[in-house]
Amino acid sequence: MSKYPVTVFDMDGTLIDSVPGIVNGVKYTLDRLKMEPPEDFDIRPCLGPPLAWTFETHLRVPPDKVEEAIAVYREYYGKTGAFEAEIYPGVKALLEDLNQAGATVCLATTKYSMMAEMMLKHFGLWKLIRHAAMATADQVKSTKKEMLQDLLKRCGQSPEKAVMIGDTLYDAEGATSAGLDFIGVLYGYGLREEMERAGGRKFVADTRMLRKALLN
Repeated sequence: MSKYPVTVFDMDGTLIDSVPGIVNGVKYTLDRLKMEPPEDFDIRPCLGPPLAWTFETHLRVPPDKVEEAIAVYREYYGKTGAFEAEIYPGVKALLEDLNQAGATVCLATTKYSMMAEMMLKHFGLWKLIRHAAMATADQVKSTKKEMLQDLLKRCGQSPEKAVMIGDTLYDAEGATSAGLDFIGVLYGYGLREEMERAGGRKFVADTRMLRKALLN
């Protein structure tokens, strides 16, 4: 039996390890723009926020070049980067069992919707997700709080009946501000300390522990 009527998953760093494709996509984009990465470049902050923030704030792409950077990145990622990922062990079986247990399995990701759907279909996970909230091409409605509120409305459930599972402070922050429980996965890209500062209180080290947290 599922402990929550609605279980909402983040994607990158929670269901799928997407780091290789993201790293290669960023390198490809900067090469095309004839830019060098910042000396203090760290890929971790690129994993989670919308692309516009990543390029302008973290990678210091000039504002008038951000749209071009996003287009170049998506060009690479759609053809190659999306398939340089791996599904985390135990994820598919967990989603299957949550569905069988009566949970409404949902997705909330700031990844571009076309890319996210393509990857999830590639890994056989799309059919296991009832509702999905994803970033649009123009980055509209890309915060986790807005996505979670939208998903709850579609599911016809109140926040206390739902849980958000994710790996970054953005997931913890979104869940906390939307009134959902939050479970932080420590096998992903974020740091426990950051998730705790954003309101996270419950954490799991792997998908076996996550299974115990979600299913009776």
